[in-house]
Amino acid sequence: MRLRLAVITMSCLTFGPFIAHTQTAQWSIDPKPLVTLGTTGDGSTAEFAFVNGATRLPDGNFMVSDRGEYSMFIVSPAGRVVKKFGRMGSGPGELKNAFFSWTCGNQVFVGNNGNASMSVFALDGTYLRTYRVGTGIGKTGPYRTACNQNALFVHYGWDNSKGQKAGVPFRSQVPVWIAAGDSGSGQLITNVLGSERVDNSPLPLGRESRIAIGSNRIYVGEAETYAIKVFGLDAKPLPTIIKAAPAVAVTKQDINDDMDRLVAMMGAQFRKLVEQDYSKNPIPKTLPPYRELLVDSEQNLWVRDFARSGPVNVNWTVFDPSGKQLSEIALPNALEVFEIGKDYILGRYIDPDVGVPEVRQYALKRR
Repeated sequence: MRLRLAVITMSCLTFGPFIAHTQTAQWSIDPKPLVTLGTTGDGSTAEFAFVNGATRLPDGNFMVSDRGEYSMFIVSPAGRVVKKFGRMGSGPGELKNAFFSWTCGNQVFVGNNGNASMSVFALDGTYLRTYRVGTGIGKTGPYRTACNQNALFVHYGWDNSKGQKAGVPFRSQVPVWIAAGDSGSGQLITNVLGSERVDNSPLPLGRESRIAIGSNRIYVGEAETYAIKVFGLDAKPLPTIIKAAPAVAVTKQDINDDMDRLVAMMGAQFRKLVEQDYSKNPIPKTLPPYRELLVDSEQNLWVRDFARSGPVNVNWTVFDPSGKQLSEIALPNALEVFEIGKDYILGRYIDPDVGVPEVRQYALKRR
């Protein structure tokens, strides 16, 4: 398993691009998290093995997706386990290899077995259904997925090796499509470059497309430059978002830090495999422009820089639905953001010195 890296490319659309100019507004979070889950280690509160999703529930509790004997937890702000479900297995309501989860309105979708199937739960943990993920336009099923509050999904498909040469980085064209939650069909949005690969494996520190979806916008980026293609839900192109971003050379420290980040997520038992993967493959000369795209509760697009090694914080840039840059905000580099509300940010935090996954909620100040 490889952590996919976030990136974006320049594109030419029917409409002219929207050039984002730097704004003076600086949003912020409180340095100390409001809530921290999974830290005590004494058995009295929730402990996690591999957090791959979290959402704040209407009653103030949190639903956390993990990988262990039980994959799903409802946890109080104090860390007490209110409910656990999604036990390891293949029966109704059971989960197997639950790699990702998405909160889509009032339901949580959990991908099983490399997202070959999807199990759906209500926000109180009630099991609703499991369905096979249709191959749809992608033919081989989705490689990446995002959803909005109306349970509309945007996917892009798997890469193919046609035309690939041994030992040479390669990117193939993949489709991007939109579909209802349980639907195997959908509407083609566009075709983009997939993940940068070498010998059928993702290239370390390579470019990879990212997708996000709001209530009426779809965002697609390929990573060659800091440009984000924008579409309506009807697949019609809207002005591209472009931001000036100088190329940043890859250093040895960047490589070591990225290996450490993968090991922290996957587990110490994978260190040798990760190191072998990095030692045998070519390394790009420059870092991708950014790592992640997310749409917040106010329908703004958040774009996470691909951080240099070392800094405690990483810069995120926020754009409104029209493409105007609203703000920049520094968030902890060790925080993998899952959800952005009007006044909070929720995600997985992995201290590089400890390697234990926590779920943290920070207070967000929009000024």
